[in-house]
Amino acid sequence: MDLNGDGVCDSYSVIGLELDSELSEITIKVGGTRQERKGFFSLGNGGLFPGYISGDFSLLLDFYTRNTDLTKYDFRWEPRFKDWVVYRVSTWVEPSRDERYSLDNEILPGEARFPQPFHV
Repeated sequence: MDLNGDGVCDSYSVIGLELDSELSEITIKVGGTRQERKGFFSLGNGGLFPGYISGDFSLLLDFYTRNTDLTKYDFRWEPRFKDWVVYRVSTWVEPSRDERYSLDNEILPGEARFPQPFHV
């Protein structure tokens, strides 16, 4: 995918450091150049995904099925710096949705329908 919006595909990899480690190494090779960026992140089941706008991508960190506290970092390519910069950090709490709402057909309470406190 084109992570920096220059029309050239940028390859990336996500590699867990050790079998039971929470850290993953993300490497992005900037397409059309010999540059690469590396970083270590606690992804859980989250990861890297392209943004809605060309040149953007996001990292969803510490994402686990049972952990309801979520953090998302949005990056945008900045031509002046020839690098990505963080332009938005979002945090929110996903409501815990018990199985009884899907298995027993109980009505989901209003407060459990949308993320609670949402901060950008």
